[in-house]
Amino acid sequence: MDKSKIIDYIYIKNLHGYKNIKINFDSPFLILLSENGQGKSTILRIINSCLCLELNQLENIKFEKIIIKFTKTQDKAILKKDDLSSEILSNSYAYDYIRKRLPEIEFKELIYLIKSNPNYESIINNVKQTSFLKKYNIPNGAIKELIIDSKKIVENDAINSFTQIIEKNFTKKPLYLPTYRRIEQLMEEISSDVIKDKNIQFGLQDVKNRIEEIRQTILTSSNDTMSRINSEILKKLINGLKVNKEEIKIIEDNKKDIDLLLNRFGKNLTDDEKEKIKKETFKDNSEKSDPALIYFISKMFNSFFEQRKKDQALKDFTEICSKYFNNKTMDYDENSIKVSVNLIQNKIICEDEIPLEDLSSGEKQIISLFSKLFLEEEQEYFILFDEPELSLSVEWQKMLLNDVLKAPSCHMLLCMTHSPFIFDNLEDITYDLNDFFLTDKECNNND
Repeated sequence: MDKSKIIDYIYIKNLHGYKNIKINFDSPFLILLSENGQGKSTILRIINSCLCLELNQLENIKFEKIIIKFTKTQDKAILKKDDLSSEILSNSYAYDYIRKRLPEIEFKELIYLIKSNPNYESIINNVKQTSFLKKYNIPNGAIKELIIDSKKIVENDAINSFTQIIEKNFTKKPLYLPTYRRIEQLMEEISSDVIKDKNIQFGLQDVKNRIEEIRQTILTSSNDTMSRINSEILKKLINGLKVNKEEIKIIEDNKKDIDLLLNRFGKNLTDDEKEKIKKETFKDNSEKSDPALIYFISKMFNSFFEQRKKDQALKDFTEICSKYFNNKTMDYDENSIKVSVNLIQNKIICEDEIPLEDLSSGEKQIISLFSKLFLEEEQEYFILFDEPELSLSVEWQKMLLNDVLKAPSCHMLLCMTHSPFIFDNLEDITYDLNDFFLTDKECNNND
């Protein structure tokens, strides 16, 4: 995946009424060191709100203007605080919910439909006839709430322009990780469903659900493969089965994985039967293997390769998490497709599993974070990390960002910190936040 930078800089004018900041992205990964009181949490909230197009979140933040310049197109997304006064800033959840799910054209069509109908029942009848709402699975309840809020909707060319430039250029997904103090504050302000939707918190149940989802995907794939191979081999036998060199090579090149293959696809086989299959499959050149068996095993390997990406994700996830455990280990058993945490006593792994709920709060944070980064397939995150050092030991701080950057889903990173340990071995991407604040003269050059 391409991890090149897509943003040149983010400029915020008159933050809190007197600060001007321009964050230059010389690389996709940036760590900013700052003392408390410099506004680092507010800066991250602004960036997240802009990139998520949740502009109502900017209502209570004082600033004059925001500019986000993109690398590839050189487009500038410009947002002025004055532009927001005519946009919906009364926390209309329905507006935000539907706006995020409908493409620009369909969303404008819906707004026009609402504004051009004289009464509630007429709007509902017209909405029910609109096919694109079914296509994008917009519930009637959200439409009804939007109609109630419709008096607050005002078209705004500046907002539309900002939105279009962000949607065109920003192809990543923001993953906002505020301090845990900030999460508690947000939990008091908004519902837990909204918090989960904003990707700012994910609990142990989410982790367990994701692991089980991957496990079931692998099991289903294995079962589907066996059914498909059985059908294919019957056709081959009827028409005369011949094994080609490619099928033989697949088996020879992956001899070391044959035990795992048979354990996963041959759950009903006895140990003796598995040994016979291996002996028959890997006969000496002087002996001739059963072509049906060779064909069968080669097709099983092909399916096995398709599952390896998910296997590797679970393996990487458990290996990373285990680094942070003391006297415990998290392992992935490829044979049973199972993730478990076990106690280590006298360098021996105990059989009894430790429930995730019984781990320390720090261990739970680590598991939650890395499940998001390693088990979310095909995601391309821009991680906005606010003071990740909080509640972490110095040893963990030194490892954390290095491991975050190893995650395949981490495509961009902006981390705000005041810990000298969090950027261990990452000095080349670490800067002082003060260096990004502009003087009035420098600010005028950026307007």
